[in-house]
Amino acid sequence: MNDFIMDGIGRMGGGSFQNVLIKGVGTCSNSVEAESVRIEGVFKCAGTLKTNSLYCKGTSDFSSDIRANRMYVEGV
Repeated sequence: MNDFIMDGIGRMGGGSFQNVLIKGVGTCSNSVEAESVRIEGVFKCAGTLKTNSLYCKGTSDFSSDIRANRMYVEGV
């Protein structure tokens, strides 16, 4: 699996990844499955999130379920 890195402002359609890194402002229109998700900035996701670890330093809005073994939130 590949990594997904968004640095700046962007959109993603969802999918399966090894690691997801959002640095900046991002939106997602579908579900995301990844080993780890790291958000540093603002992220809005319309689908479900399934991950082993979620790190959020900033603001995130998930419209559907979050399934994570570990979560670290420093923000909103």
